[in-house]
Amino acid sequence: MNQSRYLIVAIFTLLTGCVANQHREESPGTSGLIAIDTTVEFLAPDRGTLPSSHFPEEIVVIFPYIPGGIFGTPRSAPLFQEHLKGNLDFKLDLAGAIGKLEKDSKPLTGTWTSKGLSVVPKEARLSRIGTFAFDAKTKNELGAGGFIDAESKDNLLLVYVDRPCRIAGSFTLGDEHYSHEIELHSAGFHWIRVRSSDGKRFLLGNYSNNGHVKFSIHLLHMKSI
Repeated sequence: MNQSRYLIVAIFTLLTGCVANQHREESPGTSGLIAIDTTVEFLAPDRGTLPSSHFPEEIVVIFPYIPGGIFGTPRSAPLFQEHLKGNLDFKLDLAGAIGKLEKDSKPLTGTWTSKGLSVVPKEARLSRIGTFAFDAKTKNELGAGGFIDAESKDNLLLVYVDRPCRIAGSFTLGDEHYSHEIELHSAGFHWIRVRSSDGKRFLLGNYSNNGHVKFSIHLLHMKSI
């Protein structure tokens, strides 16, 4: 996969990760996240939890970003990278990354506006944070990495916007349909919740931030143990 190959190079030749030292909370006076304090959870193909013994002892999680889109392939060096050995807890200092994203974020690109997605105001600039996990020794991608709500297992997307905005519209990719009903009331980092009842139709909307967030590594196919 081209995306995986790019990210392997990004991890091991372009590392610019930051170390987080704060709790997951909201910035005073806004609804923007300033930090994430979480742990890794391994998921089977049916999204049931797997014990960590099924996975390497050392893993690397990295977080590049996509300027001007929610979907797409990241083409940046990572905002963060974490090398985890034994302890699967990690923290991300989102506040420390805002300066970088203020500079690099872009308005929604024509790739997505042409498909029916819109951002109001259209001048609002955004970036989606990518989420990937690798075996630290072999450099092989471990599975589909991403944030989830710990209870529902709904996927959570982390986005940055430079001002309050509304993201709306629908489009189809292959046999999957995506609808967006998102209201972001401040500049900064926000969660977008992805809900689906059938694995084919997805609704992207606001997330209350009241749940416990984990970083999942989801095996799409079980490997022999």
